[in-house]
Amino acid sequence: MKLISMAFSFLPLLALSLFLISINYVSTTPADTSFTCSADSPPSCQTYLTFRARSPYTALENISDLFGISRLSIAEASNLTLENEKILYDQLLLIPVTCSCNGNHYFSNVTYATKTGDSFYVVASSVFQNLTNYLAVEEMNPTLNPTNLTVGDQVIFPLSCCPKQNRDRYLITYVWQPEDEILHVSTMFNTSSYDVANENNFRNFTAAVCRPVLIPVSKLPTFPPPRHLPGSESKKSKKHQIIFIIFGTTGSFFLFVLSWFLIYRYRSRKSKRILAHNESSFEFTDLLNMKKVSKQEPLVPTKKNQDKLLPEVSGYLSKPIMYDRKEIMEATMNLSERYRIGGAVYKAMIHG
Repeated sequence: MKLISMAFSFLPLLALSLFLISINYVSTTPADTSFTCSADSPPSCQTYLTFRARSPYTALENISDLFGISRLSIAEASNLTLENEKILYDQLLLIPVTCSCNGNHYFSNVTYATKTGDSFYVVASSVFQNLTNYLAVEEMNPTLNPTNLTVGDQVIFPLSCCPKQNRDRYLITYVWQPEDEILHVSTMFNTSSYDVANENNFRNFTAAVCRPVLIPVSKLPTFPPPRHLPGSESKKSKKHQIIFIIFGTTGSFFLFVLSWFLIYRYRSRKSKRILAHNESSFEFTDLLNMKKVSKQEPLVPTKKNQDKLLPEVSGYLSKPIMYDRKEIMEATMNLSERYRIGGAVYKAMIHG
């Protein structure tokens, strides 16, 4: 009984511990940016979306046609001096829209005429730059096939937005980029990092890449120029291409000259070796022929002192003095150039 009573006494403490753990779990659960609305929410409001000028939407005329608003309104919101002012690639613009509550979420509906190769996902992610997602588009267009659209189909794309909270505060929809950091984004919008984190329920912004978030501002920002201008990048790439072509051409020419020189040297040395080999062969053949002729003719008996006759004297005799092949090769060091006089003539000392 005592053990049972002690167990019951610990039940309230156990319940309290579980309650605290559950609170802690809920507080640490990753939150998300809320675009929800309810019955008592404002039915509609004027607010702003951000949009990056990217091909094929790099001119005010194309962008205004895409969102169905005037060029002048975009120019005024984005602090452009002229309606036809040139827009840089990837320049961030403010798009004024009417944000409405459809019962559950705030959206700004834009009607888009489909083109070849379009699908709900492609248009939502590329054309509208993830200001919406294909699931919301499917809900808004239940009669259309998301992946099998006919060119010219009128599709409603609900872009995420949230109405401004009061007269002096706007909530701008911004799509978080892979390279973004909260300090950089808050500075770009001229607001505080805490306000940005608080407005998005202190969410994990790393998980918010390519998803819309809300940026609270007290006045409309003026965005800096893009970090990487395609014009400058193209100029740099053209310059690099020219340098690469110059170095490539020079290197190719140098390799060609070097290859030609090496081939010439190789052929020259090979020709010299063949010529020297042929001359040696001719000389050796002459000696063999002489020896064959001498065998066919009768030899004149000679005395021992006749072996000491000088080669010049033998020229006046009717028969040449013949020596053995081995003696000739030994005396001339195998027909070495050292003993060569010219042509096929060698000098040597044989028996003195």
